[in-house]
Amino acid sequence: MDATITITLPSELERVIAERATASGKKLEEYALEVLKRDAELPDLREVFADVRNQIEASGISDDELDDKIEAAIAGARARGRDAGTAAWVNLSAQGLAAAYGDDEPEYSLTLLKESNPEYERR
Repeated sequence: MDATITITLPSELERVIAERATASGKKLEEYALEVLKRDAELPDLREVFADVRNQIEASGISDDELDDKIEAAIAGARARGRDAGTAAWVNLSAQGLAAAYGDDEPEYSLTLLKESNPEYERR
């Protein structure tokens, strides 16, 4: 049996939902129903982590050991992210240099690059 519900929304939330409904080509009620259906289809966190919780309990690992493993995994993920970010910046720099200098550009030696500018005034 279908049910009808009435919800009082704060004006800002109503504005956001109305904008999203319009952007998706739906009426506000259709969009809200779609969002509720999508949410109802998702498992709750207890269901998602039930297997993990059971494995942890069966392993006999202490809370401190688990915390250490989680912290190590987080640190590793962050390091990989930094490495990826560094690689992206190096790649972007190389692309910028390639675009700035043409094939007919002369090669500059390190001695030329390290030569001080006599017109530069140190402060």
